[in-house]
Amino acid sequence: MQLMLPAFRSSSEELVNNWKKLGSEGSFELDVVPAFERLTSDAISKTAFGSNYEQGKQLFECQAEQLQIVFQSYESAYIPGARYLPTKANKRLNYLDVEIRTILREMIKKREEAIKLGGVCNQDLLSLLVDSNLRESQENTNIKNGGMSVDDIVEECKVFYFAGRETTSDLLIWTLVLLSMHQEWQERAREEVLQAFGTNKPDFDGLNRLKIVPMVLYEVLRLYPPFSMLIRHTDKATKLGEINLPQGVLVGLPVLSLHHDREIWGEDAEEFNPARFSGGVANAAKGKASFFTFGWGPRICIGQQFALLEAKIAVTMILQHFSFELSPTYVHSPYSLVFDWLWWKPKRLERYFREQGIEGPSYKLIHGNLKEDAVASMEAIAKPMKSFSHAIAPRICPFLHQSLDKYGKMSLFWTGGTPRLNIMDADLVRDVLTNKSGHFITVTANPYEKVFVTGLVGLNGGKWAKHRKIINPAFHLEKLKVQEPKWPLITDLGAGLAC
Repeated sequence: MQLMLPAFRSSSEELVNNWKKLGSEGSFELDVVPAFERLTSDAISKTAFGSNYEQGKQLFECQAEQLQIVFQSYESAYIPGARYLPTKANKRLNYLDVEIRTILREMIKKREEAIKLGGVCNQDLLSLLVDSNLRESQENTNIKNGGMSVDDIVEECKVFYFAGRETTSDLLIWTLVLLSMHQEWQERAREEVLQAFGTNKPDFDGLNRLKIVPMVLYEVLRLYPPFSMLIRHTDKATKLGEINLPQGVLVGLPVLSLHHDREIWGEDAEEFNPARFSGGVANAAKGKASFFTFGWGPRICIGQQFALLEAKIAVTMILQHFSFELSPTYVHSPYSLVFDWLWWKPKRLERYFREQGIEGPSYKLIHGNLKEDAVASMEAIAKPMKSFSHAIAPRICPFLHQSLDKYGKMSLFWTGGTPRLNIMDADLVRDVLTNKSGHFITVTANPYEKVFVTGLVGLNGGKWAKHRKIINPAFHLEKLKVQEPKWPLITDLGAGLAC
């Protein structure tokens, strides 16, 4: 781990320098989420791939896009086997997977060749892993598959790259939030850091002597673990305590609930109190398996020390140079990683529009306002109109009508996790339809709409322009005159239809 220190320190130093520029004229407001995501992706790229840092960044971008596609899929109804259908999203996922594997295989191959030729093994994670695997294979030449295959190494790289980024960024985000909420602990941690390092860069021995900072990190991990549940599966019939379990049972270990259990942690279990870890983790947990942020037993997370060291360095260097507090606009709304796309992103957009004076019905998880819209439509259809009237908007678009009455000529509506801005201002309507900016394109048709809308109305960009140019002459007024004799026939046929 000591070998990783320079890379961690370099990434944290870059973050600190960026923040110093922002604060050159005094205090400043900052969303730390993207900042810490950049820090941890930068650190894992350097520590995992060393000289192949740029390829590491490319790998991260591929994984980030994969995540986005997967989260978007949660907005749709689940169809068993849907992942294997040849959809655009699935094709993109498969393409990205091939891209990731190609990048990793190339790096692994280069590392293996360099080591076999007697080159010095680099001190990045990938080199260490490849070197360890080659040694294992050489020591077990008589054993079939004595080491890991290239594909095995690829899978491991994917895991430590993804986990190493997400876990640590979440830990850093919540650490700053909680230290902002509890200024007394922020001051205690800063005092310890300044006594240990002053304004010097933190070193490995000094980090190991810190007491307050690790206590804070453990308490953050207790209150806000990176996952809420661990699952195990019984592959054979077994016994758990006095309970007999048949084969094929899932066993859920509720990390979050256990971390907040008053019987274990006391009446202040849901309060931020790092002092509970002053005697170490085992003492705080009373010797029970009640603190397992990184798992437990033989399958405990192999990267826990990696994550904790990175977090220690980042927190230490931030405390050396900054004091921080919560923004007045902060809303305390913890969420699972899976719900970033389903909940947090829509809520951020909702606030973004609200700050511009645009209101609307609140976003609801997964469905947005679609359920409310459907219910309003069913209720409207079920009631006959009281009289023969042309005022049909409340019946055809009841929910939209209610929203316009309540929120004005511009209101927000949520179609799943996507905001729709409803506009009743004619000048703005013109701007959208003339599309001088080129940024208001036709919405891509869903699979059902594509049964009908596969032509001009569903196209955009150059393809639309090409089709429009070809089709337009056929609808020129002079050409329509040729169709004139057919209109009376159509009108006569229509007159004979019963409604």
